[in-house]
Amino acid sequence: MRLPWRKPPALPTLLHITHIKAGSTWIDGLLHRLFGTRTMPRFGSTLIATPDADPAEPPKHPDYREMFHALEYRPGHVYPSLFITHAEFSTRAEFAEARRFVVIRDLRDTFTSHYFSLKGTHALDKLGRVQAARDFLQSASKDDGFLFLFERDLERLIEIQRSWLAAGELVLRYEDLIRNDVAEFRALFLEKLALPLGERDLTRAVKASRFETVYNRKLGELDEKSHGRQGLPGDWKNHFSPRVRREFAERAGDLLVAAGYERDNSWAE
Repeated sequence: MRLPWRKPPALPTLLHITHIKAGSTWIDGLLHRLFGTRTMPRFGSTLIATPDADPAEPPKHPDYREMFHALEYRPGHVYPSLFITHAEFSTRAEFAEARRFVVIRDLRDTFTSHYFSLKGTHALDKLGRVQAARDFLQSASKDDGFLFLFERDLERLIEIQRSWLAAGELVLRYEDLIRNDVAEFRALFLEKLALPLGERDLTRAVKASRFETVYNRKLGELDEKSHGRQGLPGDWKNHFSPRVRREFAERAGDLLVAAGYERDNSWAE
């Protein structure tokens, strides 16, 4: 228990950079448990609200650079779930010395989660993108739904992953974090980032943030109506048809290799 007259230890500015469906809700919750009020509101949270979009108009694309520039700079605070490229990060010099880590996920699993979320569970947004996607996905075949999302959203995620990998930054994979959470977060927060955390407090927060604890079911146990649908790596194999595999490999097969998820494109054959 912290004595009432003791100030919390000094915290460096910390950035959690990622993309959609790469455990951002999970890590956001962990950061709030660890750092409390020093954790800033989640990036893009202002978009998730009662829609303002005119349903007769095509949905607008979010301007992530504009959203990043709208963030208040507060030294000694934690910024969770920044969906930005390395180039976008570089446009704000005040964040240059911030400690940071990047979390990526196999984009095949990312899009499997994205598909089911947009189809049934994701909160609506002011730009109308969720509703537009839902209207299409609920009447389209699964293959057509995946191809629609590849065309609409895949390039942005490729750009995020590729930019941070090329920059030589600290990049972690969702799959490694979820399989060995205590050891991976200990190495990340205590050793690589040297954050002012006690090992016992960190372990307690990691365990409290686990899928099983938050959703009261085992990792991989399916609930189609939950935002945490199932969480287990490799679910794409249950949903990618040969047609979808080939299309994905053509668009992003080289990135799977660069990120260490595949050795070549033989998985798509």
